[in-house]
Amino acid sequence: MKIRTLTAIWKANLPQWVWACLPFWIASIIFALDGQAPEWGTLVLFLITVIIIQATAEIANTYIDRFEDRIHVPSNPLVTGELSEDTAKKALILENVTAGLLLVVLLLVTLNYFLIIAMAVAWLTGLAYSLPPFKFKETIAGPFSFALTTALIPIAACLLVGPLSDFMTAVAAF
Repeated sequence: MKIRTLTAIWKANLPQWVWACLPFWIASIIFALDGQAPEWGTLVLFLITVIIIQATAEIANTYIDRFEDRIHVPSNPLVTGELSEDTAKKALILENVTAGLLLVVLLLVTLNYFLIIAMAVAWLTGLAYSLPPFKFKETIAGPFSFALTTALIPIAACLLVGPLSDFMTAVAAF
């Protein structure tokens, strides 16, 4: 695979808002740790899983919006020709398989069903925002779908290291 294709896949997957949210997830983990030392392997696995889950939602949106983005987001790699539709579709499938496998591994490592349920719901609502048959972004449910996906990640971050506190629930709801 060419460097240009890998760069285009990177652009299609990880826009600035994914990186902008990273401090919020890490802050949620630090708050939930309450002074305890984290299990670094589990923490790294969680962060990789979260990034892949958010990347699947973003590449799904990039792929679905490829025609509209000719006007609205001309920097979309599918619009500029940096990324072919076929490659984007394969990347979307591969990322979803990877996200599913990472969730299974995270379940086996943590045995925390609430954590996996929160992450799976965030994953599915992130995909439902863009992909048919739901395509929430074209409905009144669009902002709520996006908000639910965004709120579930810090809740999952808290669940990774301890019980969910009322404060973290309020922060995520806010």
